[in-house]
Parts: sequence; C-alpha cells; structure tokens
Amino acid sequence: MPLVTNHKDSIDILLIDPPCRSLKGDSLECCYSIGLVSVATYLKRERIATAVCVADLLLDPPFRGLDEFSVAKFLEGQKMYEQAINDGKHQVWAKIAEVIKSCKPLSVAITYRTTMTDSADKVALIAKTIDPKCFVIAGSHHATFCPEEVLTNHSIDFVVRGEGELPLTGLVNEITSGRKNWDSVQGISFRGKNGDVIHTKDAPLIDDLDSLPIPDRDLVLFSNINKYRIHYVSTARGCPYTCRFCSDKTLWRGKVRRRSAGSVVEELKQLKKKYKIQYIYFSDGTFTYDKNYLDDFCHKLINEKIHLFWGCTARYDTIDEDIIKLMKAAGCCTLYFGLESGSPRILEAVDKNMSVETMIEKSEIAYRSGIVSMTAVLMGLPGESAEDIRQTLDVMHRLKTNLWDVNCYVPLPGTPMYNEMALEEKRAISWATTSYKSYDNCFSKDISCEDLKRLLAEACSISEASLLRYKRNKHLILLKLLAGYWWDRLWPKGVS
Repeated sequence: MPLVTNHKDSIDILLIDPPCRSLKGDSLECCYSIGLVSVATYLKRERIATAVCVADLLLDPPFRGLDEFSVAKFLEGQKMYEQAINDGKHQVWAKIAEVIKSCKPLSVAITYRTTMTDSADKVALIAKTIDPKCFVIAGSHHATFCPEEVLTNHSIDFVVRGEGELPLTGLVNEITSGRKNWDSVQGISFRGKNGDVIHTKDAPLIDDLDSLPIPDRDLVLFSNINKYRIHYVSTARGCPYTCRFCSDKTLWRGKVRRRSAGSVVEELKQLKKKYKIQYIYFSDGTFTYDKNYLDDFCHKLINEKIHLFWGCTARYDTIDEDIIKLMKAAGCCTLYFGLESGSPRILEAVDKNMSVETMIEKSEIAYRSGIVSMTAVLMGLPGESAEDIRQTLDVMHRLKTNLWDVNCYVPLPGTPMYNEMALEEKRAISWATTSYKSYDNCFSKDISCEDLKRLLAEACSISEASLLRYKRNKHLILLKLLAGYWWDRLWPKGVS
C-alpha cells in the first residue's frame, strides 16, 4: 500500500514494531499491534504524518489461526531468533533499512518490549546509521521501566514512558517545529548535555478512552489485511488484579479505564464493513472482569444483530453458567484463561487470588458450553520446585480445556518479582535467549535448569496432545458452536 505522507516528501514519524515471530519461523494470526496502531491513529488526528511498519510482515510469514499454534515448535524457534539477532546479514535488517530509506522519517519510534530488546536495539542502530539526524524514540513496557538502561544505547535519543499518545505528540511537535525544547514535553526521558538521564514529569493519563479515534489499520505499511483476517480490539487500559509476575498494574499506575460498550460496538461495525473478518480478539488483560459491562456489551451485539465471532481473555472466577450462555449468544467462540500453576503454594506466592479447585470447577462450565477454551500455565516461577511443577502437570490432566498454552516465566521490569531480584541477577539476564517460550529460562533457585527443561518438555507433550485432539474434532466442535450460536440468536431462551 502507498505511504501516508500527507503531501510531504518525508513523514514526521515512522512507528516500527521490531521483528520477532518471523525470526522464530512462526506464522502470524494478525498483521498489526493494536497498541502501535492506536498511537499512530492519534498522531494522524493531530496532523502528524505517520505510518506503521510491522517488521515481521517484511518476511511475508504465513497466516495461522489462534488454535494452530504449536508450543513445542515455538520453543525451538528461540534459537533461530538468537541467530538472526547476531546475523547482520539476515534479510530482515536490509528490508527494515529499505523501509526507513523510503519513508525518510524525521523520527522513528520503536516498540521496546522486554523479550525483544535486542531486536529493538538492532532497529535503532539501522535508523541511526541511515540518517544520523533522525531522532530515535523507544516506547512500551521495558522502555518505561528501564529508561536509563535503554538510553545506554546511543542510537536511541528518547524514551517515551507509559501511555504513548500525549508524550509522543508533544515530542514530535518539538522535533518538527525545530524548537527542541525537550524539557517541555511530559512523560519522556533523554540524555542531558552532561550525559545524565533527565526524566520529565509524567504525562497525564487519558481518562476518556472514548475520546480516542478508532484505530486505523490502514496505517500499517505493506500489509494485506484481508490475508490476516483476525483482528485485535482493545477495550481497556489497566487490570484490576495484582498478579506479581505482571507489569500492567504498574504501567497504568493502578488505574483501570475502559471504553464504553457502544464505542467498542461501533469499532466492530466499522471493521466488519471495511474488511473480510474471520475473528475478533479482545486483547485486554482480563476482558471479563466486569460482569455489568460484559452484560451490556453482549446485549448490544445481540440487539444490533452484529454477527461476528470473537474471543477474549478471562479469569475462571469471573464466569458462571449465565454469563457464558450470554457470551456464546453474542458470538464468543474462544476464551483464554490463566491457570499459571497447579500448586496452591505458588498461586498464593504470585497473588493469583484463586484456588485450584475453583479453576477446575469453573473450567467445566466453559468446556460444556462448547466455547473453545485455551488455558495457560507459567513454569519456572521464582521459588517453584519440581514438586510444584508436578502438581501443575497433574492439574493439566484434570482441568477441562481444549488447548494448553505452556509459558516460561520471564522477570519483567515493573513487577514485584523483578524488583525483588538482586542487581547482579538482573544484569545476568540475556534477553536474546529469554522468552515466554524458551528452554533457556531458569529463574527459580529451587529447581535445576535440567529438571525445569525436562518438566517443561512434559508440559509441552500435554499441550501437543491437546492440539492433536482438537484438530481431530475441530469440525465437530465448530459445528456445534455454530449451531448453538444460531439457536440462541433465534430462540434466546435464558438470554435476557
């Protein structure tokens, strides 16, 4: 697709999502990051010429459905990622350079996530090498919590902390105007004249999320959106829960803000009108936390006859028979739950605030409904022993779910668990080998790395077996789900 230049020879800012999945040999289910597209759309509304480059798309990865993901293959792919990071001649770096040269941006903003810091640093170096006068900006979680660390890379000029719309708008306006009064921009960090890192006052959070424009997916360059027919939608910023391995609560300063159900429904209408859609996924930390909101949203979908299939994140303690029935009638076809651990001791340690018994009991409700469920476990948590993981494996055999997603613990900056690590432990982390799916993660002192890898492989075997069962019965499961959806739509008994 053509570049969005607003009649300029160059654009004001190019937002880049660094390569990751494609370097691991993985396919994509969606062709954009909803957060990056949302920020770009806001900048566009503020008359800032912008475009988004999703670097994974430059390697033209194949499309896959959310239910076709192989944990075992992805674990092996981490080695491929590490090799690509260390290979300066990998084709993706040359392709990123071509995009930057084509756009001629005055500034480049890079998504700087914790498990992708090496990839982000590589992109920053490319941008600075092409144009030393280009201002390079890092944003997202890792940059927010570790601005001093990020700014040790002298290819990066600024860090935007937290919510990106307001700080990035202010920063780009200073760049394009030539004023360069960086101290006037709230929510950024940068190196001062003597090399010290300067942090300006935090920018205010946007209270009314309905005031934000609906994300313009067409800002993503070189994307065939109708090839990747799964779309992401965000309804909230913040999470009311306090899991100690998650940084969302800190990122959003303990606040939870949510768009109105009407605003979200309007976005779905626009998406349906504009694109060929297979599925919508709500990417919120926990979509189901507010039953009143969920009730309002589902009834709007039903009453306005919006026939779309969708999925979301959920907690087991937020569902019951009635809400599941309503969600199914509204088009919900997948639910993503977090079990995390089958050990009561570990669940308490991570502040999950839910018992194993509750999760097993509620999993039956979701499973019986016909809605496809995927359940995540998080292995290698600090303090976790081999016995704790064996309890998790036991629950994986007992809990009702269609698919298992096996993850490895990552010490994320901004979390209580990361803050409890010693400085030397933090410095010893290699982000090129650390990932939610990597055999090299080992952050518990209560289990050997060899035992953790062996138990991780056992969990992956359970996951692969569930995937094979699902594929064998997929058409029957989907047929029952579709029949149930139309039955509830045409004869909505119990859905009120």
